Amino acid sequence: MLGQKISLPSDIDTVLFHLSPQEKHVFVKGISLGMTIHPWSTWLDTCFVKLNGLNIELGPLGIIGGMWGTAFGLIGVKDENGKKTSFFSNSGYPDSVFHVKYGTYVNGISLSVGGLIETFNNGLIMNGISCVSYKTKGLLISGLLNSTYEFKGVNIAGLGNMSHKGYGVQIGLINNCKTGQVLQFGLFNRIGNRVIPFINFRLQKE
Repeated sequence: MLGQKISLPSDIDTVLFHLSPQEKHVFVKGISLGMTIHPWSTWLDTCFVKLNGLNIELGPLGIIGGMWGTAFGLIGVKDENGKKTSFFSNSGYPDSVFHVKYGTYVNGISLSVGGLIETFNNGLIMNGISCVSYKTKGLLISGLLNSTYEFKGVNIAGLGNMSHKGYGVQIGLINNCKTGQVLQFGLFNRIGNRVIPFINFRLQKE
């Protein structure tokens, strides 16, 4: 759950250069280069990965997630309660509950052809297709979609931005944020139950 204390493994390797992905605990103080900084065991979260520096990756899961998310976000699907969720609904926000054993942390600059998946980001994050992150602080830019539980800063997407909680600015054709202090620019803007085209904002504190 958000705010949970993340455990740290005892056997963390500290390196200046990292070829991704690797199934080991690693702290990169420099450059990570490869397929995806998040280990392949993405659903198991079996490795701790932290980068302070530059990440350059292909990001194949971002390509898959972006195409999949666009299709279901535009068409809409029913959740377990029978409610239809989509980019436009008030029930399709990123999950407010998640469990992270170790986590993948990207601090600095990240350039991904597809996009980052299941990460905690801080800095300049640029993705060709999409980004699915737990928390992002700074500037997040994706060619198609941004889906974050919480963001602080600026989110820019070619199609849409989805967030459970936001503190900053969303810019895209579709912007949807459940709560926070948010300024939105787009054709469709939703903050909670309020929908306003072109410019929408919520500035009061929770």
